[in-house]
Amino acid sequence: MDPSHPLIQHASQYIESEKLLQQGDHVLVGVSGGPDSIALLECLFTLRHRFSLGELTILHFDHRLRKEESAKEREFVRQVAQDKSLRFLSAEEDVRSFASREGVSLEMAARMCRHRFFFEKMALLKGHKLALGHNANDQAEEVLLRLCRGTGPSGMMGMLPRNRRGIIRPLLFAHRSEILRFLTDSGIGYALDSSNEKIICQRNALRQKVLPLLEKHLHPQIVRTLGRHTALVRDEENFWEQMICHWFTQFGSREGKSLLSVPVNVLQGQHSAFRKRLYRYVLREMTGTCSGTFMVHVEALDRWVMTSQSGRHMVLPNRVVVHKEGDRFRFTLNEGVLWASPGEAEERGPWMDGPGEYPLPALGARVQLRVHRKGEEGPEPDPQGGFLAHMDAEKVVWPLSLRRWQRGDRFKPLGLRGMKKLQDFFVDAKIPRHERTSVPLVCDREKICWVVGHRLDDRVKINPQTREVLVVHFRQESTENDSE
Repeated sequence: MDPSHPLIQHASQYIESEKLLQQGDHVLVGVSGGPDSIALLECLFTLRHRFSLGELTILHFDHRLRKEESAKEREFVRQVAQDKSLRFLSAEEDVRSFASREGVSLEMAARMCRHRFFFEKMALLKGHKLALGHNANDQAEEVLLRLCRGTGPSGMMGMLPRNRRGIIRPLLFAHRSEILRFLTDSGIGYALDSSNEKIICQRNALRQKVLPLLEKHLHPQIVRTLGRHTALVRDEENFWEQMICHWFTQFGSREGKSLLSVPVNVLQGQHSAFRKRLYRYVLREMTGTCSGTFMVHVEALDRWVMTSQSGRHMVLPNRVVVHKEGDRFRFTLNEGVLWASPGEAEERGPWMDGPGEYPLPALGARVQLRVHRKGEEGPEPDPQGGFLAHMDAEKVVWPLSLRRWQRGDRFKPLGLRGMKKLQDFFVDAKIPRHERTSVPLVCDREKICWVVGHRLDDRVKINPQTREVLVVHFRQESTENDSE
């Protein structure tokens, strides 16, 4: 490989300027066999002595989505590894089944399975960096996707050249056309994924339809422009990060990563933009990521913080629990139960903050939440041993909680015009008095949404205007071994 090729030279400069590699690094490279990952591997292999790398290992993941084509790609990458005398590790998983089981899109399922394999191998091999082949076009697509789905200022940074989990993206500067030119100039073969040409997901629609239109009608260098935008946002975010870090050093306190706290009065005196950034800073400090944390969570936390109600707590993504104790808000890591008993100080139980599966150890049960577009239901969860409810996702005031009946509870039973005391509903439904306190209630921040196993609230029912459906699956865990 010619180390003087412009792409190699630019990659070397980018790696150095972004401090992506250090001497002795064991770098694991995700290689699908496509042009981006093959170009990434060639660059790192050529520059391995320049950066005094310790070892290169190739990782390949088969999503089982394209049958024979996927198998050929795996063998192609295996041969590339053999030709370079590099270690090759591969895995496969039925991603389509995983997507159905977890209630996520196929694209998200593929990413989740792939990254799980990557990080398992990274831990096993004591790798220092995980190199991925994202390029400038991928970055432009990511920014547009985030903008369309809704994101805060930090989300407009797009993908980072490096992150706290050890992921590096040495080709993030390169336009896809530069990568293809490099491979052609060097006579390097690669595999083509036929599914990339089909509009089967939002990213492909952006790639095939939207970006070409933007390039034609708005700016021929839209990819470069969006890349510069992410760099500017990164500078702004770095400034905010320093400011938040300085404030936390001055006012916050920590006991390891499992307990951080901030003073109530000082926090409440800050601008809302500052407070919301501080929450994300604390979550990253505790868990290493803000993945799964969305604006709905941050705004819900901020509303609760500003009301300053005591004796309550809130569960955020990645099992971060927030308590108000005295004059401080305490953030802790907790695998605690999602069930509030009668007589507890909490008005509601801890929060279920989005799609996913939530264990309820105190009940020996689980709750699964899944959101899909109306008309795109896909396979339903198996209701055996449990209960299903379908709600209009936009009528739910997130996040949700699960609790027991409390005196004075009212809801609007499906099909009835007015409100009804839950106690009266239990009487009419002939539910014995001793069983009433064990009936789970799925609540949002404002109301009871579902009396599990009995009746949905009319205010969250699905109607012709519904756009997104929330499927709630409550099921008991097996108890056949309880007597052992």
